[in-house]
Amino acid sequence: MKRILFFSIMLFVSLASSLLATEEMRVLYDDSHGQTAGNADWVVEGAYSEMADLLKANGFLIDSLRNVSPDKRFNSELLSKYQAVILAEPNNPYSAQEQELLVSFVKNGGGKSF
Repeated sequence: MKRILFFSIMLFVSLASSLLATEEMRVLYDDSHGQTAGNADWVVEGAYSEMADLLKANGFLIDSLRNVSPDKRFNSELLSKYQAVILAEPNNPYSAQEQELLVSFVKNGGGKSF
């Protein structure tokens, strides 16, 4: 599992690093859909801290959804500020509206990592 995560991170970093030459790469991390349910710790300060540190070290700006969205939900205005989202093992379902927004985000060129 760690090997797959590492290669996913490296692929994400290498693909997105070309954008850094022209603009700051902003990544929105979803930490508001049950990523800490039970024994889970799939948050930037927990199990994903190495990934977040690697991205930050390469010039990425990482925001947590719970810190930038008052209702802790995705919306189109919020997503328009980011080039990528990380959806790390959500234990609570996304609303139909959030699902549509995320699909649209990716179809329009936004990056994602699961």
